[in-house]
Amino acid sequence: MAKSEVVVHHVHFQLNGITGWVVVASKLPMWVFFMGEHIAYTAMQGALKKHVHSVMVQRSLVSSWRG
Repeated sequence: MAKSEVVVHHVHFQLNGITGWVVVASKLPMWVFFMGEHIAYTAMQGALKKHVHSVMVQRSLVSSWRG
């Protein structure tokens, strides 16, 4: 897949009154931007992981079984 063919989605969410977003691109790792930090989607923990995963499942961008 050529770089020009990569489809990128930005999914916004809000947790405890703070807005963040997830960058989802086909064939590339997902990154979460929250409170001035960028975190690999697979490295999230706790409430942030649970909340963001729920939003991603609602948007059908990640399977519910991936946890």
